[in-house]
Amino acid sequence: HQALNRLRFDYPLFKEIRLESNAGESLYAYENPDVAANADIVDVTQGVSLADGGGLLKVKVDLNPEIQLDKAGLEQPLRLLWFILLMILVPVGLILDRWLRVPLVKLSNAAKAMANGNYAAALPLPGGDEIGVLVKQFDEMRKAVGRKERTLHQEIIDRQSAETLLVRDYEVQKAIGGVLRISMESVSLEEMLDKIIDVILGLSWLAGESKGVIFTVDDDYSGLVMKAQRNMPDVLMARCKKVALCQCLCGQAAADRRVVFSDHVDERHETQYEGMEPHGHIVIPILISGRLLGVMNFYVADGAARDALVGPVQQGAGGLNLPRFSPTDLGPHKENGRR
Repeated sequence: HQALNRLRFDYPLFKEIRLESNAGESLYAYENPDVAANADIVDVTQGVSLADGGGLLKVKVDLNPEIQLDKAGLEQPLRLLWFILLMILVPVGLILDRWLRVPLVKLSNAAKAMANGNYAAALPLPGGDEIGVLVKQFDEMRKAVGRKERTLHQEIIDRQSAETLLVRDYEVQKAIGGVLRISMESVSLEEMLDKIIDVILGLSWLAGESKGVIFTVDDDYSGLVMKAQRNMPDVLMARCKKVALCQCLCGQAAADRRVVFSDHVDERHETQYEGMEPHGHIVIPILISGRLLGVMNFYVADGAARDALVGPVQQGAGGLNLPRFSPTDLGPHKENGRR
């Protein structure tokens, strides 16, 4: 009993202390009312030797104070451990973000740019890992798609150019037929020219301005006289009733017997007036058996291309036996009998 009493006084964690004989007789019983029942109470039973035989010592111990003490002792090391882990995980996370997320974001942006037709968007530098393999494959695919798109684009341009040429050739042949038919009619020269100017202005590449005039040489072969016109400004109708040879664009074409082309109003355009809109001209001499009959002057859009207009307009007016100048060889026509 004395030993058990010392035990309970020295160690107040005991909830109960009981000693029983092997026959079940209670030899010692103690219960501490200050220790509340909780999940940390542990039952321990141990056999003991007694003077009159054997017995059992049964105790219930509250381990909660010891556990709390252990927790308090572990709290600071745990905090230190969490701090160390945090210092390790932050840079590791940044490295993983740069290694994994940043390349994927760049790859995604390059795919969006490719969908909008931009095949030169920056890609992440390919490495030896799975992402690097993906970047290389995407770059190869992008280059192949770009080449295919350029090929298709060129095919479309070629086809559109061919269609444009077909339409132009059709219009030229139609104009030639119209001019030939009018030339065979039994009408005066003035009536014939009045009809022909409408046929020539019907060409689609002249329809935008839809302005033109035809002159014939006067009786003494000293100048040009206006015989037919369409949509000409009133001021030019008055000033250009008669044009001297070498005067303005029409006079230069008549004097040199060559095509005169201007893609804008330049210094050769001597007859100008206030409020004149930007435009160009194509002036073609009318030659029959090498003899100058007059000139045709048609307005073209400002900045128009020479090669795209001179040849087709000459061909369209072919029924008037115009000399067949090529767009690159427009020198003065020599009276050598060419028609």
